[in-house]
Amino acid sequence: MGYIPFLPHISGISTLLPVIISFFYLRGNGSGKKQMLVFWILAACSDIVGFITAINRINNHWFLLVFTFCEFLLIANILKSWEPNIKVLKNYKWVIFSYATIYILVAVTLLNSGFLPEDVNGFIRPVSSLLICFLAMRLFYTIFIDLDVIPHKDYRFYFAASILIYFATGGVIFAIPLVGFEISSFWQFHSIINIIHNALFIAVIYFFRNFPVGPLKQHNSIISIR
Repeated sequence: MGYIPFLPHISGISTLLPVIISFFYLRGNGSGKKQMLVFWILAACSDIVGFITAINRINNHWFLLVFTFCEFLLIANILKSWEPNIKVLKNYKWVIFSYATIYILVAVTLLNSGFLPEDVNGFIRPVSSLLICFLAMRLFYTIFIDLDVIPHKDYRFYFAASILIYFATGGVIFAIPLVGFEISSFWQFHSIINIIHNALFIAVIYFFRNFPVGPLKQHNSIISIR
């Protein structure tokens, strides 16, 4: 792919759009509304901090360490709010608690062992991305087995699609330094994925407002008798 100089700027602007649009357009009482808004604000702040630190040549890997931790907890709690299965819901709580505990222990241990923040990010962020992908696929499964749900009109479908696309590719990109490649070589591709990621979030806002949905239902199997 040839270098497109304005692509990173479009990518950065796209991250601001879900926040801006949601303030004017996000209406309704669907579950996950407040958590999604907080998540979009966090993502926008992350890009602003990234831009400021980049132009001032300041190392922002410490910020990325904290951001990755908060990002996972927010996304996990959003997905948990849509989970209909009581048993799975209990597992969510353990996943969130275990992640937080292990994240802190691993980060502190590696940093105290002489690893730089960028080295820790290169290990932790791909693992976090993989876990988020599993949680997103769980939501997809829940949506598709609920015969009362029309997936392409359900805002939760677009949220799951957005995070699955972003973290499946982003996790690979952030793992690239582990095998000796420069991450900057793939940043154009990451910008394109980020634009798609945020376009799907705008779809979340549109369907949240225009197509209200109820809670997902728990089913024991894909085959359901009405």
